[in-house]
Amino acid sequence: MPSTHYSDAEIAAALEACAREPVHIPGAIQPMGCLVSLDADMSRIRQVSANIEAFLGISVADALAGEARTVLGTELMDLLDTERVKPDNSASVLTAQREVQGERRRFHVVAYPSGDDAVVVELEFQMCPEGHRLLDKVNDWLVEAGNIDDIDTLLDALTRRVQGLTGHERVMVYRFDEQWNGRVVAETCQPVAESFLDHHFPASDIPAQVRRLYDMNRVRSIPDASAPAVPLVPPGGPGEAAPLDMSRGVLRAVAPIHQEYLTNMGVGASLSMAMHEGGDSGACWPVMAWKPGHWRPTCVMRCAPWYRPPCRG
Repeated sequence: MPSTHYSDAEIAAALEACAREPVHIPGAIQPMGCLVSLDADMSRIRQVSANIEAFLGISVADALAGEARTVLGTELMDLLDTERVKPDNSASVLTAQREVQGERRRFHVVAYPSGDDAVVVELEFQMCPEGHRLLDKVNDWLVEAGNIDDIDTLLDALTRRVQGLTGHERVMVYRFDEQWNGRVVAETCQPVAESFLDHHFPASDIPAQVRRLYDMNRVRSIPDASAPAVPLVPPGGPGEAAPLDMSRGVLRAVAPIHQEYLTNMGVGASLSMAMHEGGDSGACWPVMAWKPGHWRPTCVMRCAPWYRPPCRG
């Protein structure tokens, strides 16, 4: 691929645009699931993603005109009623079944408050019912980790285990310094991949607003970095409402500037987890990212909900 040269002014303008990108309010989701935004008392539907019919078998117009219990189903609404009050406003992770066009579908659900006037419900198909197998692997890893008392050995083992679990081309631990510059401190990758170990990256690679998202939502899954975003309908919510804040969700669309970054890096998909050093108050923390060079529709994408919950603790 031919190299492209940019002037200092062009680079500065691009960095400034990246730093201003409102990543928490993209007005769209990734296509691996659908989204329903309810009002605060969960009786009225405010917004839905344009792909809702593929998941729930109801058109956008009918969903917006319908009642929440009709669109989402009694089982899920009863679960949401139970989970609706959380002192820390954290997301609820649920599993629910729904009859859709004569077919019983099982959904992985993430629900969370957005501002003072909305509850967001994100749904993905639950496609890997044998979650106990993942737990067995995690338990094996915990036994191994418990016998390691050296941080470098621990991080090496961590990347190796995650690479074996996901089958991704590269797994790396990316650690910030006090100025938020990053360095790859551990890595496991397939032989075809160029090593990034000990590579340094400027703080602008992960701008401040993205780092803040990792404070409240430590796992970020992008199973297909090139997939077109699915817009929300209506685009801005009812009336003069502020754009829907999806900071706590998992389906939030990828910012166009980040899609371009992933393309330039040769990344087809990524899964990242923030690990706070010394607890939530730690000044610097690593981000672990595993990124296959070419996207392919394997169980890594299909099982994304099974991989994410163990990383939330």
